Amino acid sequence: MWSDCAPCIDQMILGVARIALEDHAVVEFMEEVRRLPALLAPSPAFRSPEVVRDAWALLVARTGEIDPLAAVKRRHNESALGLYETARIRIFEHLDPFSLAAKFAAAGNALDAMVDVTRGPRADLLDRVATMPVHLEHVEVFRRRVAEAGKIVYFGDNCGEIVFDRLFLEVIEAAAAVRVTFIVREGPVVNDATMADALVVGLDAVADLVGNGISEPLPGTDLSKVSPKVRMLVEEADVIISKGGGNYEMLDQEPVLAGKTTFILFGKCVPLCGAHGVARDDLIVCNY
Repeated sequence: MWSDCAPCIDQMILGVARIALEDHAVVEFMEEVRRLPALLAPSPAFRSPEVVRDAWALLVARTGEIDPLAAVKRRHNESALGLYETARIRIFEHLDPFSLAAKFAAAGNALDAMVDVTRGPRADLLDRVATMPVHLEHVEVFRRRVAEAGKIVYFGDNCGEIVFDRLFLEVIEAAAAVRVTFIVREGPVVNDATMADALVVGLDAVADLVGNGISEPLPGTDLSKVSPKVRMLVEEADVIISKGGGNYEMLDQEPVLAGKTTFILFGKCVPLCGAHGVARDDLIVCNY
């Protein structure tokens, strides 16, 4: 938990609460959320995804709905699918499809409840991606890793974003004889993608889909809690692709991932941008 995390989580949960609860219930609910230990006294003992998990559990208990953001997630997927064909043409007609598809995958990570729970992909996204900065040397290391891989595990993140993950996987599939296993959340949490969401956007056409096996609503991946199958897939993989800040915060110091993991995310978080030497709204491709 950086000093930025508590107010950021507070604002995200407030945005979610305004969608899921009646106006009169929001104040009482937020008072309950703000009593969570990690928000009362942020410290390195807490990680942001774990705090979001606890706040989400409070919301589910209060609403009685297992997926209070189901309609938002559906809109994000539908909006991103509306850009799919045009984005695909641009990628496969580009001189470097891999690099452009990686940039789309990173830009898609902006579709995050931590940024704006209601915002889907912007209409100008396709034009903006080409000019968004990214460390090209990091992309080249990533490209070599993928080209030499026999097994790839891809940890997904948000709805809407997974449409751009699909495009990236199509590029990987066209360039290399490798099958990817795409890991989704086991159950709903915020706007993260579950198995049902992945099927809606057609990810099963380009990857084997597997739930992470984590029973709690954690918006990240804790390797100590994944299913034995996922743990085995991770250990046997030649390359791990990890999307989003939640996965990054949970996985960036895992020894089993060292030397074979690439984190891809959008620079929406000041501390993460600082850690990677990029500006806000830049694209991050980081090899671990």
